[in-house]
Amino acid sequence: MKGASRVRLALCLGLLPATAGAFGQRPLNLGSTTVFDGGGAPPGLLWMTYVQLVSADRALDQDGRAIPGGARMSALSNLNQLFYLSPLKLAGAYLGLNVIVPLAAPSVQGALGPAPLSANTAGLGDPTFGLALQWNDRRLFGVPLQHRLEADVFAPWGKYDERFTVNPGQNFTTLEGYYAFTLSPSRRLEASGRLHYAWNTENAATKRRAGPLFHANLDASYAVLPMLRAG
Repeated sequence: MKGASRVRLALCLGLLPATAGAFGQRPLNLGSTTVFDGGGAPPGLLWMTYVQLVSADRALDQDGRAIPGGARMSALSNLNQLFYLSPLKLAGAYLGLNVIVPLAAPSVQGALGPAPLSANTAGLGDPTFGLALQWNDRRLFGVPLQHRLEADVFAPWGKYDERFTVNPGQNFTTLEGYYAFTLSPSRRLEASGRLHYAWNTENAATKRRAGPLFHANLDASYAVLPMLRAG
């Protein structure tokens, strides 16, 4: 039907090893988005579900030295994302609305020095709400460019108990903005990136606040077959 919203479905499975680089930071998009991240889909409704296993096998202090205690952490999470790209435009960009609802099951072992680690049981994580501007028809030095600006709020509504070291929810608000782009020099080749900056409020229970964080995802891929890309 002409003008009807299009609904699309994507399933992503990821095993993402990591090390704990900063205590108190919430789980963020550290490599979850890669190829064609700048967008390009027509206006409509998109639902995506991500299943991720993230692990950390050592804890470091501010000088990069290992903290005694054998701290280890892993978390299995399922993120359900709804993204609506409206036909309305502002400054040549489509207006978009983003909602992500996570479920998380953390587990820990060992201690941070003399302090033993403990993990809350599985539950709802902190949902994310965002507004986006999506440009689908730009060019950079003659190369097709699709890009997006988005501002997100991580709401502190997830499961949290200050008696546990690790929780599905974080008990503080995070404001994050990002810029995502995709350059397509040819029909087979693309390069994409997403540059983030996150700022956190104080955790009311612990009276601690995680510092601001800049992080980025970068990729390049080539279409080996029409339905297969290597990157």
